[in-house]
Amino acid sequence: MLLIMMDTLAKDKKFKYITCPMGFILSLFWLSISPRTIAAFVLILLVIAYVTISIHGRGKIIANGWVFFIFLTVQPLDISIKNVPGHPRFVPYVIGLPSAESFKKSEQGEVVLGGCIHTGFEPKWILVW
Repeated sequence: MLLIMMDTLAKDKKFKYITCPMGFILSLFWLSISPRTIAAFVLILLVIAYVTISIHGRGKIIANGWVFFIFLTVQPLDISIKNVPGHPRFVPYVIGLPSAESFKKSEQGEVVLGGCIHTGFEPKWILVW
């Protein structure tokens, strides 16, 4: 049922010329509320797919990609681009004013400090390497 609906939506010209550009703008806004490194990478891939694939009328890939993008922004995991000493592992993501102990753990690579602003959509764990 969902695949039939996605296929019908992908063939619609309004989807291609109105919904997709608006979707990209809303996705950037959503990414600012729920920041995820991997989701930002997927959004870049979606923009590239929109430019290349929508010319050929294969919007179903873009619609499915948005579902994957939303999934990535609400999952409790993310990937850090910062190099941390030690082997690849998941560490807690600490939000709020860090204590002296949190700073010490951050320097040792045991936690990742996330800042003071809490939106409720932050990841719980970060993959560091």
